[in-house]
Amino acid sequence: MSYVDEILTGAVLARDAVELPDAALEGENAPDYDIILKNTPLRITISGEEPSWVWNVLDGISKLGSFKPNWDTYGGLPVEPASISAGLELLAATMGTTTPAPAVVPTSPGGIQFEWHEAGVDLELEISPRGQASMVFENPGDDEYVEVDALTSLSELQRALALLSPNAT
Repeated sequence: MSYVDEILTGAVLARDAVELPDAALEGENAPDYDIILKNTPLRITISGEEPSWVWNVLDGISKLGSFKPNWDTYGGLPVEPASISAGLELLAATMGTTTPAPAVVPTSPGGIQFEWHEAGVDLELEISPRGQASMVFENPGDDEYVEVDALTSLSELQRALALLSPNAT
């Protein structure tokens, strides 16, 4: 079982590619969410403070489980479980409890993209099929454009997400 190391929201997302016994869950009443991707079951367990965005994101991800090869009529591949796991861990490590939920979109190579278009700010976070993250951020009001091909530091993503939150300054 893999747990997110840094939790800024107070929530912990856990995932595993096999069914987990109930004893493995954090607390007896910890809510869990099962997703099937490419015949691989993923169980996501939430403990601690539950962010407002989490269920919208999980619902969006669960819809991707039914995508078959060529889902976009251009040879699009089904979403890889590694991209889901990496994406959820990244969101849990960077999003605040009041950050708006992103739109959840599949990518043709089998990855996932999270998109926010709020208050004139655009943020797209793409997770490759192997779990590597990249982002594009645009804030026309401040004439700012940031593109990061290989996200190795969370600071740019955290700053962009903070601008999307209701209490952003």
